[in-house]
Amino acid sequence: SDQTANLGIGLLLALVGLGQFFTQVFLIRRAKKRFGDAMLVILGAGIRAASFALLASSASVWPAGVSSILFAVGMGLMMPPLQSLATRTVDDKTRGAVLGVYQSSVSLATIFSTAIAGLIFSFRPTLPYWIGAGLSLLVIVPAYLILQKSRNNTLLPHEQPTPAD
Repeated sequence: SDQTANLGIGLLLALVGLGQFFTQVFLIRRAKKRFGDAMLVILGAGIRAASFALLASSASVWPAGVSSILFAVGMGLMMPPLQSLATRTVDDKTRGAVLGVYQSSVSLATIFSTAIAGLIFSFRPTLPYWIGAGLSLLVIVPAYLILQKSRNNTLLPHEQPTPAD
């Protein structure tokens, strides 16, 4: 029934909220100290890709719940360090402009990806999740290059990583 579906959707969203809460309160600070920004983007993107793949391949409700939690944890681990990397890789004069472009890009990507995913969903319901998994894995490539650049100590002075990197 509609009431059961609404309850299920509400529970999945509650799991996303719990995952975000856990990540922001207990996980992100410790993980940043241990792994650094670039590695957190890699880990977060990997967890996010796994959550999409799990959701696309599952046929029952329990994997969807696990996927919701994993998605929230992956996003929570990935997005703050991504913003930090975006602002640290430019000089002080352009930092505000880069942050504005970054925030605008995230907002536009959310708007357009939701619309496009809805269209793709109408053709094949699991396809948006498989595409999301693939795109999440693509994020790992530039994050890995930044990680390698910081390990090789070839960053400019304003790009120097925090001690955790």
